[in-house]
Amino acid sequence: MRTSEINTKSTSKRFNDQLSLNELRARLRRLDQLFKEFDQYGAALPEDASETEEFEAKYFETGAMYQSALVAFTVRSTTITNLTAFEASFKFPRSSIPRFDGKYTDWLNFEDLYLATVS
Repeated sequence: MRTSEINTKSTSKRFNDQLSLNELRARLRRLDQLFKEFDQYGAALPEDASETEEFEAKYFETGAMYQSALVAFTVRSTTITNLTAFEASFKFPRSSIPRFDGKYTDWLNFEDLYLATVS
């Protein structure tokens, strides 16, 4: 059991946003593969219920941790995608400010309109 023992401590330290979606999926596949190997060879090994129970407990704990991280990653990705789509579709209303013709007498009206529109 020592060679196929699941090391959850070092992995859980890196869980907060450092593991990519692909790495999470790969680790989950590897975890399932380890459990199948353990189950296959477990029948040939001398029975030690405590080690078997310990391995199974670590398997389920780690599997649940990976599944939770996958769900969180998916929710986070969906939220970011939706937010980006919303930001891309948001546009300020068009406003038309007449072009200043350069006449000194029209400056105050133009300035008032410009400041009211921009401010």
